[in-house]
Amino acid sequence: KHGLQEVEHVIRVLDKFRSSIKVNYSMGFHVHVNISKLSDSQLISVCQNFIKYEQAMDTLMPPSRQKGNTYCKSNRLAIEDMVGGYSEDIGPLLATCYSKEELAERMCPNDRYYKLNMRPFLAFGNAYKPTIEFRQHSSTCNKLKIKNWIRFCMSFVHNSARLGPPGHMREEVDDHKLFEHMMTHVVKDRYLRGYYRERSMKLYGEKENCCDGCAHGGGCDARVSKSDFLHLLLQHNS
Repeated sequence: KHGLQEVEHVIRVLDKFRSSIKVNYSMGFHVHVNISKLSDSQLISVCQNFIKYEQAMDTLMPPSRQKGNTYCKSNRLAIEDMVGGYSEDIGPLLATCYSKEELAERMCPNDRYYKLNMRPFLAFGNAYKPTIEFRQHSSTCNKLKIKNWIRFCMSFVHNSARLGPPGHMREEVDDHKLFEHMMTHVVKDRYLRGYYRERSMKLYGEKENCCDGCAHGGGCDARVSKSDFLHLLLQHNS
């Protein structure tokens, strides 16, 4: 809570310079989550859940932050290459990691440019951070997007570590059902579930993208209607 209050203070300061701040599709909004108190097995659970739900998280992002972006590559595809494309072998492969360092090498082979960057705690000296980095979100100055994505990342890590290793999906599901499963069983936040349902619909609902900003990753140009705002507010307070 204290951290989000600091974020709100930074956003208020940035608002004073909003007219001179520009974002574009080549930029991203990166969130670091402290994992210094997580055991090796807890961090493995976080990674297993990330691989399991990566495609669901893709539905929350504009196309520019998905396939083909060399600065936020797919962790899932990287590990599938190690297991010959057999996705059911990914969880067991991660479970055999004997250290956080080995886990980081498997999740992010060769460099840090993955959706979930595990390399900050491998660095030395001033570059060292006891964190993992969520790199996928597009750049934004929107306070609601910033606070909600931080809240999502924190909930995802905390609950993944607390709940232990995830099970396999009993049947093949589409991205929509995978999203609902992730929000219900991992993130466990009714407000965020409603918010990101709305976000996904704006990106990939009746129209391919809700606006040019979303299409190119530069931040949503649409304005939230009064009814939409009240709907989100009621969910937030429920």
